[in-house]
Amino acid sequence: MTKRILFLLLAAALALSACGGGETAPTSDPNAVMTLAFATVNASFTLTALAVPTHTPLPTETPTSTPEPTPSVFEPTTLLTGSVNTGVAYCRFGPEQVYVARYGLRFGKSLEVIGRTSASDWLLVREVGGATAKSCWISAPLLAVTGDLATLAVAPVTWVTSQKYPPPSNILATRNGSAINLTWEPVKVDQNDIYNEGRYLLEVWLCQGGVLSRSLVSVKGAQANLTDEPGCAEPSHGQLYTSTRDGYSIPAPITPWP
Repeated sequence: MTKRILFLLLAAALALSACGGGETAPTSDPNAVMTLAFATVNASFTLTALAVPTHTPLPTETPTSTPEPTPSVFEPTTLLTGSVNTGVAYCRFGPEQVYVARYGLRFGKSLEVIGRTSASDWLLVREVGGATAKSCWISAPLLAVTGDLATLAVAPVTWVTSQKYPPPSNILATRNGSAINLTWEPVKVDQNDIYNEGRYLLEVWLCQGGVLSRSLVSVKGAQANLTDEPGCAEPSHGQLYTSTRDGYSIPAPITPWP
């Protein structure tokens, strides 16, 4: 590179000195000659730099969001038939007595049995030819079933919610040893929507015997008493719902837990 620069300087100087043919050339200013030579070399490098191809960036892909998986809906794999074998059988939102009774079914009512609990002590039923979305749970001894219960799928418990009423507010929890007392502001519910067996539902995780276990407690009034012992590695906690004939409100957390 250095030799090339010197060559270009010399060539530029000779070219300038040769201008004018055979006539006597005027005396040249050496500094002006060198300045012009450097300008020529610099222009040469500038043009060379402009000729270098520029890098063209590759097109970037537009990121796409991955859709959230939708919860699967329970679909029965086996259908059995059954009929109510008692005067009145209550069909509930879940497989426990604390759940709201969705329907009252009279003796002889025919139903499709579409699922069961793991212990087969509660059965998920629906109207004959009806929709699974309107199914409910009935205690197994209250239903005469044709077929083998073991062939039924174990069905999940779908939480039935209603946005018509809010959850209780102003929840206060106090402790005296292992005794927990809860109070809250009553929720006003229309007479036709009141579920008299229990206007509120407590879902609590309590420590008993060194084991933290989940319990559901149906409550008629605006207060409840619970037992929560020490000795569990995980903290006790809970939430409170308003219960109506249409389902349950969104939960209100019980915070702070005493």
